[in-house]
Amino acid sequence: MSVDFSFDPAGSILVSKDVAAVRVEVYNSYTDVVRGVFEGVLSLAVVASLIFEMSDLRRAKRTKGVSVLKPFTLTPFTLNSS
Repeated sequence: MSVDFSFDPAGSILVSKDVAAVRVEVYNSYTDVVRGVFEGVLSLAVVASLIFEMSDLRRAKRTKGVSVLKPFTLTPFTLNSS
């Protein structure tokens, strides 16, 4: 929103305002649909990455027999001990 004030030579004040509303139409144009497709692809990539990381952690626990969360649980204690 912007408000502009201008002054007449006669001494009156002229006020003009411009209000820009937020678009609420979702996927209304071609570019919105393209953006939606990219959002979907990105979401699928994030989910696939999380699944891959979780299976990798599970595989490491199964093959090495160590806790995969051990480095995360020791971090607060090592930071406070120094």
